[in-house]
Amino acid sequence: MARPGYYTLIGQTPVACDDLLEWARWFETVERRVRLTRVGPYFISTVFLGLDHQWGQGPPILFETMIFIEGCAGDHHSFLDYQTRTSTWLEAERDHARAVAAIHENSRDTVEQLYPPVAEMEGEQV
Repeated sequence: MARPGYYTLIGQTPVACDDLLEWARWFETVERRVRLTRVGPYFISTVFLGLDHQWGQGPPILFETMIFIEGCAGDHHSFLDYQTRTSTWLEAERDHARAVAAIHENSRDTVEQLYPPVAEMEGEQV
């Protein structure tokens, strides 16, 4: 039996979706960002992919953390060779925090949480 390829989120929980049109309508309108943090010229972005990126056995791979650097390619953000993918929201938050810590350790630039806004994060445990 084939595993589902499309997923939506209910809160922070991925839910398989068998209907492509339903998934597409959801995907067009939802905020999929888990976190976005700026450390100096670096942007650490963690998002819900909505598509299973698991190409073998194991749980679906649904979240991705990447690091970009501002101004590396003209006025655009260029991808640094960093990417992690995970199955759950909590794993995605953990990988995001690790990426922020690695950049901050090496740059000593100020860490600025861009998404979610700091007011939304009060009381959260990450």
